[in-house]
Amino acid sequence: MTKNPRITVTLTPSTYATLSELSKLTDSSMSSLVSGLLDESTPVFTRMIRVLDAAVVVQAEGKKAMVDALSNAQDKMEAQLGLVLEIMDDGTRPLIDQAEEVRRRGRKSGPGRGTIAATAGAPTPISNRGVRSTRTHEKVIAKSPEGKTRVPAKVAAKRRGVEK
Repeated sequence: MTKNPRITVTLTPSTYATLSELSKLTDSSMSSLVSGLLDESTPVFTRMIRVLDAAVVVQAEGKKAMVDALSNAQDKMEAQLGLVLEIMDDGTRPLIDQAEEVRRRGRKSGPGRGTIAATAGAPTPISNRGVRSTRTHEKVIAKSPEGKTRVPAKVAAKRRGVEK
């Protein structure tokens, strides 16, 4: 048994055919050929790892810088919003004071005033919602081809129940 770790590799049919032919011509196994090629590529893999690690670090630092910049912008916007609200309060203060003064005044009685309070105690009329003055539920829906008029089944059932 070997000390080296093993992996399983899936190849395309054309890559397998090429590797098989190369194995026959060099009189070595396919796994030793692949292992040799990967061993020769190790320096390239090492450089790729360093570059990718650096990209991760830069990305993390970029995210931190973005968070800091957005936090700073939010602080500035909140400060400016506070100033805008103060200006708005100063500009609308006379209007608000005037509205509060009107609210503090009592209502004056006179013609046309107080009629709502006088009618508030009157009972409300009984609702007649759903009451029909005509018998629309018994209207004919359509005429049959024979010229007979049809009555809806529900109405016919009610009539049968009454007739019994």
